[in-house]
Amino acid sequence: MSTADRKTVGRPVVVSHRIDPSAVVMLFRMTVARLIRGRRLLVLMLLFSLPILFAFLARRYEPRYDANTGELALVLGLIPQTLLPLTALVFASGMIRDEIEEQTLTYLLLRPIPREVIYVVKLAATIFVTAVLTAVFTALTYLVVDWNEPNLIGEVFPIRVLQTSAAMFLSLAAYGSIFGLLSVFTSRTLVFGVGYIVVFEGVIANIEFVVRKVAILYQFRVLMIRGLDLKPADWNIDLKVAPSATWAALNLAIAALVFTALGAWFFARREFRIKTPEGA
Repeated sequence: MSTADRKTVGRPVVVSHRIDPSAVVMLFRMTVARLIRGRRLLVLMLLFSLPILFAFLARRYEPRYDANTGELALVLGLIPQTLLPLTALVFASGMIRDEIEEQTLTYLLLRPIPREVIYVVKLAATIFVTAVLTAVFTALTYLVVDWNEPNLIGEVFPIRVLQTSAAMFLSLAAYGSIFGLLSVFTSRTLVFGVGYIVVFEGVIANIEFVVRKVAILYQFRVLMIRGLDLKPADWNIDLKVAPSATWAALNLAIAALVFTALGAWFFARREFRIKTPEGA
């Protein structure tokens, strides 16, 4: 080996911190492809079919069927209170765990992308898939609930569908960022996530005291009341002390950004135990 070669070998390698857009796009596409191929999507599609089935049965067998009641119970009740957080939990809980279980986290971390960006891109892909799934089934539920109603075209489609889907997107972003942060610290994200959904979104959000304002469901309901002119009494919300529609949307967006930043920061600094074929 020549003297010039020795100097070249001993020279430190300079790692570029420039983010490669093509690598980011590829990571986003790979994450989306993984999510839509999994069994989770099929199970959640079946769960999202339940409001549609309930709406069909109500229209078929309820002689005094009321579309407004159906909307409140199914589109604005069952979906945001149960299916929305559950969907975010099921997908976000596997963001890190799946990579560890499938022994692909090492290859992911070796990509020329900063760790923080890897986390944000995977979370963005997760929220994208859950948002599309929710929007499609929300629209289908609205279609069955308001079928043959005079305001189906023009008011329900597209106005109410778009407003509801937008509010659900903000809620999903907040839920996903919270559960994504949990997935960085524990492999039992599902257990802690279910506890969060039951306590905060199932109990606290429905009790009339100040702490309920930290619940995502509360902010979603405020958006729906102010955006769709619903009755505040249906959810025991006092509009005199409730935030405006703008602030409710901002609260959800800020929560999503804060928890996403925390998740990215901790992901970039935590060491993960990687499974090997031998189980070590």
